[in-house]
Parts: sequence; structure tokens; C-alpha cells
Amino acid sequence: MYFQLRKLILWPRNGAAPRVVKFEPGVVNVISGASKTGKSAVIPIIDYCLGSDKCAIPVGVIRENCSWFGILIDTLEGEKLLARREPGDQQSTGDMVLVESAEVEIPETITDKTTNVDTVKRAMNRLAGLTDLDFEPGTENGFKQRPSFRDLMAFTFQPQNVVANPDVMFFKADTTEHREKLKTIFPYVLGAVTAKILQAR
Repeated sequence: MYFQLRKLILWPRNGAAPRVVKFEPGVVNVISGASKTGKSAVIPIIDYCLGSDKCAIPVGVIRENCSWFGILIDTLEGEKLLARREPGDQQSTGDMVLVESAEVEIPETITDKTTNVDTVKRAMNRLAGLTDLDFEPGTENGFKQRPSFRDLMAFTFQPQNVVANPDVMFFKADTTEHREKLKTIFPYVLGAVTAKILQAR
């Protein structure tokens, strides 16, 4: 799976031009700056745009001044712009914008949603090749349910609370069901087994 973050975009409430943070593909990108300048909000913004259940973007200046958050990703299918509305007093909102093209032009403003978070999650599942995996259909057992793109976030993010914790290796792996699901899909993520073999197990 080819998946590269190219840009992080913030659309201000006051109608000003969007703030864009660019990332170079294929290399480690280092974001530096003084304390309380928004560095720790980068991972929560990316996670929120990738369909997290809750908005973990810190309440304060960024939330108060932004109407939409977005990321531009590069995939084998071309570029995709994923933008999600700032949720206000809610924990999250399903309002999203999805733009797909060989090269996506960042809009100056976003006025309304064009899709929802469930549709974006399905698109990401397809992109990750997880649409046909279903271990035990109909089960309510968390770690035996269909794996999703969201499960792969555990291998993608390493925020400071994970880096500094000697007892935690993966992002949001603090529940038993999530840890067990990660153990199940880990060989597939590494490319050691195919989807067919993983499901047979």
C-alpha cells in the first residue's frame, strides 16, 4: 500500500487563505518550533481527518480559529483530499469532503460537506485491501470483527505519550480487544501472509 502525507491544511473561520503545512514524501519530516505553537496538534489533526471516532485536537486556539481541517495524501490511485469539519461542542462530526484526482488543487474555502466519515472509511478500507477480510461475520467480539483501515493507525502514529511509555508500543493499543486484533493483522500488515491466508487462520 502506497500512502504518503503531502499536506496538512487548516481553513480559518475568518475567511483568510488556508494555512498549509507541506511534507516531503519518502523521508522523515521534522516539525520544530517553540512551545505551544501547535506541534502536538499535528497527529490529532491527521487522525481526525482519517476518520477517528473522537476529535482529539486540543481545545484552544486551533479549534477556535479553524472551521475545517484537512490532509492531502498521495496514493497509487492519485491524490486525495480528506477534510473534516471542526466539531464545535460535539466530540466529533461526520461531515467530510473527499476530492480525488491525479493532482488535487486545495480549495480556498470549504462551504459544505460532500460526503461523510463512513464513506471515507470505506474508501480507505478499499485502498488498504481490507474490504474482503471478515474473520467472524456478525460477531460482537471486538478483536474478531472485520479489520479496518482505522486499525492500521496503531502502526502509523507515535505520539509523545507512546514514545515516553516503556509499557506501550503502539498507538491506542490500551484495550485488550485492540491489542488482540493487532496481533491478528500484524502478519498481513508486514506482508508476511496474504488476506486469504489470514482469513483462513
